[in-house]
Amino acid sequence: METEGKRTDLFAIRSSEYDHTDYRINYIDEMAHTILEHMPLDNRMTLLDFGAGTGLLTELISSHVRKI
Repeated sequence: METEGKRTDLFAIRSSEYDHTDYRINYIDEMAHTILEHMPLDNRMTLLDFGAGTGLLTELISSHVRKI
């Protein structure tokens, strides 16, 4: 989409709101809780987050490992 020669960054607009809905926040929080409950993570581990999206889940588990 262009307006007066300028392109609108639709991804930037959509992603700025993506992680701010109650549904999304609760869903990711529950996912992080499930991972932490079932995976033996510790501060010596390095994880690869392939396809991190906005990084909300990564942010919630990052304090439990050395590096992501």
